[in-house]
Amino acid sequence: MGFLVNSGIHQYVLNRPYLLKCQVMLRESDYGFLSYDSYLDCGQIYPFKDSELVVVLELVNDKTKAEIKTAVSVSKTVVKKYKDLILSNR
Repeated sequence: MGFLVNSGIHQYVLNRPYLLKCQVMLRESDYGFLSYDSYLDCGQIYPFKDSELVVVLELVNDKTKAEIKTAVSVSKTVVKKYKDLILSNR
């Protein structure tokens, strides 16, 4: 399970503050695998095959981990069992 990384924020999300709070900016300068600043959508969890995953949580810096936890904690769309798992991850 994981989050999607997007190059921008869709207008649908921009028009809904409760979804906008779930977006975490990933700066190109912080992550060499990015070609430009991007956004992690922490309002939705998706199933992935291991072969589809590019980055695992351990590669995310502490600042971004804290931002992800904040975004997930206010999410109205992430299922509680996944929210609990994410928030308990150190």
